[in-house]
Amino acid sequence: MNMLEKINTHLELLSKSERKVAEVILLSPQTAIHSSIAILARTADVSEPTVNRFCRRLGSKGYPDFKLHLAQSPGEWDAVCKPQCG
Repeated sequence: MNMLEKINTHLELLSKSERKVAEVILLSPQTAIHSSIAILARTADVSEPTVNRFCRRLGSKGYPDFKLHLAQSPGEWDAVCKPQCG
């Protein structure tokens, strides 16, 4: 399961703040890959520790590890994100 599929699978299990992070990432995975944790947190209107909690909940060691896994996800973002985010 790639990272975007994992986000979609866990969406209902996330806290309200973590869900904000997920929604920002699902809307623009490429932007998330190239953003710092501070920018992603600000965009999602959450704290940086919330972003780290979100990443760990999905099995990553932290934000840098999460971005690596996200970047390695297959290029099927439209198929994964459009039904959820559209």
